[in-house]
Amino acid sequence: TARQTLAIPDQVLTTKDGKKITVKTLVVYKIRDIIQAIGKANWDTDATVNDLTQSAVMRVVATHTLGEILGGIADESITATLTKEVRKELRQYGVYIVRAKLVNFAETKVFKLLTTQADHHAMNGSQFYL
Repeated sequence: TARQTLAIPDQVLTTKDGKKITVKTLVVYKIRDIIQAIGKANWDTDATVNDLTQSAVMRVVATHTLGEILGGIADESITATLTKEVRKELRQYGVYIVRAKLVNFAETKVFKLLTTQADHHAMNGSQFYL
């Protein structure tokens, strides 16, 4: 089939060295086996690609330091690693990953809103990301 592109929503993740980052991922894929891709239990291929890509991004980010990720973005090694991981996850669904790339990346600060006890019950410890 023709190549398809899917933008994976932003994720706030923690690197191996404890830094919080926000990443957005772009995935380019092809359906190799329509029976596996749309089979009995998988009617929404985009949702499957989205979910398994987010899982792979989380694993890749969690096993690299911020410096390694920044260097890997520059020399494309993170793209190669991420593509390989996502490809491995989606092979069983008849989907071939052409490329998985971090396209938006920023270090993030996480703030927890301190509130009164009454507010706490209403907000249940909300977190805000900048």
